[in-house]
Amino acid sequence: MANIRKRGDVWQARVTYFDQQGKKHERAKSFTNKRDATRWSQEVELYLRPGMYKSEMSIADYFQNWYKVYKEPRVTERTLRHYRESHQAIQKYFGQRKMSSLTSEEAQRFINAYGQGEPPFSKPHAKETVDKLMVHFKAAIKQATKDDIFRVSPADDISSVWKN
Repeated sequence: MANIRKRGDVWQARVTYFDQQGKKHERAKSFTNKRDATRWSQEVELYLRPGMYKSEMSIADYFQNWYKVYKEPRVTERTLRHYRESHQAIQKYFGQRKMSSLTSEEAQRFINAYGQGEPPFSKPHAKETVDKLMVHFKAAIKQATKDDIFRVSPADDISSVWKN
């Protein structure tokens, strides 16, 4: 919540927020005019919105964080290897692209490239391999939707594509 008030010759903007553990924090900054104070407080509130910091993560980093938090503690080593392979494919295709830039079209292009062996992938992949990657990717993006990064999951309508 933002509080803007005049203190002498300057305008002070103060934003109060709570972290995920419920601890209260404040950020404050002084400005020479009210307009700048208001703009700053709005930017800070937008940045502090739940899920905002995660939307600035790369797609590959988000996926890696997701499987380490939600999957690694309860899966076998063999299954964990599949998550790592999915992470490598996501890293190879998306590089450092941010979560906030992911679209449905780009998600489908990723699956198409992986299945058909288009650049940056050097060979096509079997149906089962593509399906496994797609299930992992969709699950991570579904969690991103729950984290308020997306209003609607950009991976909902993607379909498996592979070379026969």
